[in-house]
Amino acid sequence: MLLPVLVGTAPVTGRAVLTAGPTGAAVEVDALVVQPPVEAVVLTGAGGGSALVRSFARVDRTVRVPVPGGGPLTVDEFGADGLLRSTHRVDGTRPRVTVPAGGTVLLTRVSD
Repeated sequence: MLLPVLVGTAPVTGRAVLTAGPTGAAVEVDALVVQPPVEAVVLTGAGGGSALVRSFARVDRTVRVPVPGGGPLTVDEFGADGLLRSTHRVDGTRPRVTVPAGGTVLLTRVSD
């Protein structure tokens, strides 16, 4: 059975070295997945732009997200449980948003 193991946090910039070894019997590594604490997917189209920001962090993280287009953005913030926590509007092309630990933020801009 392959079980995920969280090995800690890496520096925000620069390199990190991961050293692993057996604690008893021999160990064979099947896979190593490196996951950023916060990831974003940004989409654009004729009707505006959107961004989906997901957190894998243990604490809330504040990030700037580039969203194409002009006009206000609707920000929907979801907790780690998937429930909507808040909805508000912001302006700008790289708004600053706080992503809840383990949660998701959806930014939607609809052009007029």
